[in-house]
Amino acid sequence: SQKTETETELKTAQHTSSNVRKGTLLALCVAGLWSLASPLDKVAMAHGTPLQFTMVATFFKCIVNTSCYLYYRSNASPEDFAKETEIKAGAWFYVFSSALAGAVGYCLHGAGAHSIPVVYNSAMRRVGMLVSVLYGAFVFGEHNLQKTLLASSTMIVGVLMIISQPKN
Repeated sequence: SQKTETETELKTAQHTSSNVRKGTLLALCVAGLWSLASPLDKVAMAHGTPLQFTMVATFFKCIVNTSCYLYYRSNASPEDFAKETEIKAGAWFYVFSSALAGAVGYCLHGAGAHSIPVVYNSAMRRVGMLVSVLYGAFVFGEHNLQKTLLASSTMIVGVLMIISQPKN
């Protein structure tokens, strides 16, 4: 019985480690895509207003996201699809709040990217990483965040160095 428990614990640890590696790789892909998006945002806004950019970009993101999700789930049974897309009653507040914060942030990003250099806007967007780490610790009770906290704090120092450069 003890051997079975040890085997189960080992399999769980391997599965968790594999998920962390996969999650880290996906997060790096997202960071790479977002680093491409910032300069492209600036070019797109040069051809219109921040509001036009924000509305059109959001519309296209909805189309792409929905299409990708539907393609990904095309083999799911209707029951699995319904279960996967169901939002529990208590979660609506968080879904709405997240969507509202994201929309307002995206509008502010549009206004900011239009009026400051790309490097400043991109750097300022990274400040949110420290806030995310602190949320993880205090709201979600995540542990062992020392390295992540140090890394995000280092990024904040880098942001401060970028924005404190003398203007030419």
